[in-house]
Order: sequence, then C-alpha cells, then structure tokens
Amino acid sequence: MNAVLEPIVNEIRDLELNGVQIETTLFKGTVKAGVAQVCGDNLGLNSILGYSESFSANSVCRWCRAHRAVLRAQTVEDPSSLRDKGNYNSDSLLNNSTETGIKRDCALNKLQFYHVTDNVAPDVMHDILEGVGGFEMKLVLNSLIEQKLITLEQLNYRLTSFDYGFCDGGNKPSAIKPQDLKNPDGALRQTASQTWCLLRLLPLMIGDLVPEGNQHWELFLSLLCCMELIFSPALTHGAIIFLGYLIQEHHCLFLDLYPNRHLKPKHHFMLHYPRAIRKLGPIVHFWSMRFEAKHGFFKRVSHVTCNFRNICKTQAYRHQIMMCYTLLSGQMFSHEFEVGPGCVTLLGTIEDFGKVSGFEGIPAFTEVYVPSWVRYKGTSYRPGMTLLVSHSPDGEPNFGTIQRIVVMSSKVRVIVKNWETTGFERHYFAFTVFPTSAIEAVDIDSIDDYHPLHVVRSHNENNNHHYISLKYRLF
Repeated sequence: MNAVLEPIVNEIRDLELNGVQIETTLFKGTVKAGVAQVCGDNLGLNSILGYSESFSANSVCRWCRAHRAVLRAQTVEDPSSLRDKGNYNSDSLLNNSTETGIKRDCALNKLQFYHVTDNVAPDVMHDILEGVGGFEMKLVLNSLIEQKLITLEQLNYRLTSFDYGFCDGGNKPSAIKPQDLKNPDGALRQTASQTWCLLRLLPLMIGDLVPEGNQHWELFLSLLCCMELIFSPALTHGAIIFLGYLIQEHHCLFLDLYPNRHLKPKHHFMLHYPRAIRKLGPIVHFWSMRFEAKHGFFKRVSHVTCNFRNICKTQAYRHQIMMCYTLLSGQMFSHEFEVGPGCVTLLGTIEDFGKVSGFEGIPAFTEVYVPSWVRYKGTSYRPGMTLLVSHSPDGEPNFGTIQRIVVMSSKVRVIVKNWETTGFERHYFAFTVFPTSAIEAVDIDSIDDYHPLHVVRSHNENNNHHYISLKYRLF
C-alpha cells in the first residue's frame, strides 16, 4: 500500500510547500493545500493507514488501543487508551501487529500536517446501516417472534403493503426470509438505503403489535435515538454530550438482554463518535454512501461493454468522457431548479387562493407557472409530499403537505396545508400530527429541512392519529 501511496504523498507535499499559482479576476496568489482526513470503509481505512485488517484480531480499533476482550464489554470511551503520536511511534517500533494492531508505518505520515492518529473520520453507513442496525434488528425481531407478539408472515405483509410515499418508495425494503433471521450475524440482504428506511419505519409498521415497555423493543428504540443524532447534519455541543450517554445506555441494555453475546467492533466504534463529531462536525458528511453510489456507474459500464481484456482502462476512459460532459454541460455545480410539465395560469385561479397566507400584496391576475414537479438542488418535490417547514419557539417541528407548486418571478413557492404537531410518540418513534385548515405559501429555499417526508396512519384500527417519521433530528 505504501508503494501505491508514495507518488500521491510526493504530490501532496509539493502542494503543502509550494502550492499552486492562481490568477483570476477575484484572486491572485499562491494557494497551498494539505490532507485533513482520509475517508473510507473500515477495511479500506485500516489497510491504507497501516492498521490490522482483521476484525477478529486483538486490536482492531483505529482510535484506541483497547484489547478485543475489553471492547466486547466496553460501554464508555476510555481516554487513556486513545492513540496519539507518542504511543503510535512506540507501538510501531515493537513491530508486533498482533498486540498493537499496527502493521506498518503509513506513508501518509510523511505529510506536514497529517498523522494517522488524527484520522478520526468514521463510516456510519457500514457501522450502523450495514452493521449494528441490521444485526440488532434481527435479534429484536427474533425475540418478538419467540414471544409470539408477531409472526414473520405478519411482518412481511406489513412491510410489503406499507405506504412509503414518494420519498421512500425507491428504498422499499425487500421481504425478510426465514433464513435471514436464523443467522443474526449474517447479511440482512438489504441495501444500506433499504436498511435505513426499514429501521426508521419499522416502529410504524409493527409498533401497534408490541406492548409498551417491552425491553427488546426498548433496545431498538434506543438504537433509533442514537441514529437520529448520528445522522443529523447539524448538532449542538449539548446534543454531542447527550449522544455519548445514549450510546452508553444502548450498549448496557444490549449486554443485559443478550448475556450470551458480546459487543461487536462496530458497537465499539460508536463509542468514539462524540469525539469525532467534536473534531470534525457532523460525521454523516464523511460516510461512504456517496462513494458506494459512485460505484454504480462503473458497474453499469462493465456490464454494458463486456470487455475485460483491460477493464481498468475502459472504466477510466468512460469515466473521463462522462466527467467532461458533466463539466461542460454545467450540470455539476448548478443550483438552479428544474421544473416538470405544467401550465401557465393566473394566481387568483388557484384553488383556495383566498385562504392562502403568503400571497398578500401580490395581484390575483399575476401569471404563474404550476408544474407537476420541481427539482431544486438535486431533490425532487411534488404534490403529496410533506415538508418540515419550520420549528416552533419550543423546538417542535411544523409540517406542511404540498398542495401546489408555483413558479413566479424565477422563484419556487410551495402551497402547503399545515399539520398541527401534538408531540413525539416514542413507541412509534414518530411525531403525532393532526390536519388543520391553514394553508400557506412557502419559499422552497426557506424550509428548515430539504428532505421530503410522508404522513402515514397506524395499522391499529382504533388509532386515528397521523404520524411523521424524521430521517434525523435537527438542532
């Protein structure tokens, strides 16, 4: 690996020392650059950074020197075991990867402003969505089935018939097979996006079948509490401290419920998340989800070309052609909106125009364009989707379901019908909302969260509430 990294390191060192001369109308001078973090999955990072590539070894953590026997029951980060330049150098001199977890000194350590012990970027996609999340969900489902609270047939029926809406329809989970539950340590046979969708919406699917206070269900809800902070794009200092306590509580409950099992390395990596967030900010920005999505292009090219004599050259050539097209067409960094088919009409002819707040002062005879959908900054919106419009002074989210989309004066406005938020129901891990008659027009760039959501009903016939499940919590 160091032989591969050597030419890259030489180029980065030149950028650190000499930089690049840039002359534009806005700036003229030398710009120097360096490496802050290296991102990747756990195996890839351990390989690049020179750590042990076996996760059954005695020392598997990039952040600390905890022994395998310790991390299997560890619920709180131990600051005294964290790796730093001093103990890293002493461990490297021992040349004993079995005990230290360090196989070799990484070539990246030759850089001026970088050291592998400062590389704290985790990969929450593989740690949670393809690790702890799927593993614990199978354990909890097995426990609920053993308690005769649900059956696998019931679960799959609700999973396939659930109303996912526009926003989650593309990530609809696959049916769960009996052999998948028999081996909790095996793969869940879902993509990361499908797993995330299933984890978020499972309480709404089967929550009415599980009695409140069930300890196995509490473990699952505890994991969701951790996830809504881990996946959040904005966190406060207090929320980071709270996350540490949530992770500790979750790990302790896991060990109590499953005394015959131990915490996995991915459980241990979660202990270091609060420290990583303090150093880097929200760690969801460092996950491998976008890298994995990029692989889709190369998979399609290899399938279409059917030429494996020099597949690397073919892939590189096709990728360069695609990037040239993307850059020259101006699509890559465009923040303009794209509108779908629709019609031009007068603002006053829109249904319930007189009840809509936000159009005050605009003449009713103003011409507007009403599209069937709009794509703004990469996200598609259409009538029927629900948006997190704003937050109340006490922090409660305010939701609105899109009734119409209006384009006027090169601005996109959505006409939403507001919901009244009555509170957060932890058993279903969703906000309870009631419909109102209030209608307002909102600028698409002023909403608090750009992710579209969906309003669902409980399967319980005696429950008339509407629920909205968030992808993460905003602070």
